[in-house]
Amino acid sequence: MDQSPPLPQNSQARFCGLAAASLVLGMAGFLPLFGRDYFLLWLCLCSIPAIIAGHLARRRIRKSNACLTGSSLAFAGLILGYVTLVVLLNIHDDSGAMMRARRVSSERSAQALEGAVENFHTEYNCLPEVGNQVTTDTGDGVRLLTILLGLEAASGQHQNPRCSRFLAVRETRTKANGLLYQPGGRSVEGLYDSWGNPFTVVLASRNQETLQFSVGAKHYTLNDRRAAVYSPGADKKPGTADDIKSW
Repeated sequence: MDQSPPLPQNSQARFCGLAAASLVLGMAGFLPLFGRDYFLLWLCLCSIPAIIAGHLARRRIRKSNACLTGSSLAFAGLILGYVTLVVLLNIHDDSGAMMRARRVSSERSAQALEGAVENFHTEYNCLPEVGNQVTTDTGDGVRLLTILLGLEAASGQHQNPRCSRFLAVRETRTKANGLLYQPGGRSVEGLYDSWGNPFTVVLASRNQETLQFSVGAKHYTLNDRRAAVYSPGADKKPGTADDIKSW
């Protein structure tokens, strides 16, 4: 609480510096709206100080017996401080919700791809012959997608002779968040997570139901599985906490 005594009535009226500070800080609080990476820093340096300075300035002006001016500026700074505080917090909440939505979408693609491999095995009693580890934007990985989508007829391959469509995922027009087809829609270009990373598919060896593999520095042993799917997630670094995994 501001404990400064009121100024004498015969003092010459002068401008309250806190009022100007509140207004400047309140206006500066809008700067991170053009770049959201530093919103917490801006809350601490601008929006919250603008609110505090605005309240202190108005209290000091009220107690000054009309010897201090600037109440309108202090009020404006106070309002701007509250507005930027609310807006920045909402932006943060929206960013968090968007990140969660992107994770969910990517996890669904990874789980759908693993499920498609399992369904292929149920149908043909074998796994697609593409190797034990592929990525979904290169030759063997694209071949795996082609097999699981039942598009082999166009490529002359016959691992899925019934042309059953085992894989159902979101389609996209860019290299992010879904299945991307080549122009014309007859062949596949790749499958990507929400941040543009291809998925890695690990397949069990013949007649095995145990997977052993490493992602970055982490080693996994998964029992009773014929396939596992992962991607490096938002930070694009495999083996970190934000990895997308099907297990």
